[in-house]
Amino acid sequence: MIYKVLDWYCDAWIVTERGLIDIRWSLFTKDMIFTEFHDISGIQSFQGTIFDKVFDIGDITLHKMGDEMRIMRMYQPDAIVEAIESHLEEHHHEESKPNPDMHIYLD
Repeated sequence: MIYKVLDWYCDAWIVTERGLIDIRWSLFTKDMIFTEFHDISGIQSFQGTIFDKVFDIGDITLHKMGDEMRIMRMYQPDAIVEAIESHLEEHHHEESKPNPDMHIYLD
């Protein structure tokens, strides 16, 4: 039971100006995935039970080209989806402007 609570607590999404970082920690490993905004095709939230709706908890699915990322049991999933969608809109608006000097470096 303690492992499940820590597993849930240690998963996170970090929204940056270039994309999302999905971090998943477990007992012995750490997994990080960076997804740029131009790779994201959609995002949705799901609240499956009345309990979820009352306490405003739900699952969020990020659809990527040929894959998807899911983070479960998030507080205020609709607010998270709106925040990510606003970043997507800003990114797609900036993408239409020419910017030949833009570089992304990942460690």
